[in-house]
Amino acid sequence: MKKEKKDHKTVIIILLSVILVLLFIVIFLLIGREFDDDRNHISPVENNQTLDSSSSTENTEDDSSISTEEALQIALDHFQLQKNDIYDLSIESDYKYNAAVYEVDFSYHYYDYEVIINKKTKKILHAQKERD
Repeated sequence: MKKEKKDHKTVIIILLSVILVLLFIVIFLLIGREFDDDRNHISPVENNQTLDSSSSTENTEDDSSISTEEALQIALDHFQLQKNDIYDLSIESDYKYNAAVYEVDFSYHYYDYEVIINKKTKKILHAQKERD
């Protein structure tokens, strides 16, 4: 009888330990996850589409922010590329490096490019080119 009680206690302790570990894993994943704010997301566009900053809602901060077209041109100029050469283009509005930014991503000849541009200063905060 005592042996059975001890076995039940051991099983309960093991189950509680497993639940506690799972809870810590979930909390860790939630803390490390970047949450995308759908209101600030600009859908990826094809090369033949134009981004009309007058009809979009991404410039909600104020009128001194650059448009998505300007952000794209800054990114292309940085890597000395032309708009008609790139594919898989996406431009997202985000907040990184303590600033409102555009994250411009695109591909060109087996490389993926990422450029993060400060919306107000037009300065490139991060640029990277990686092999596919």
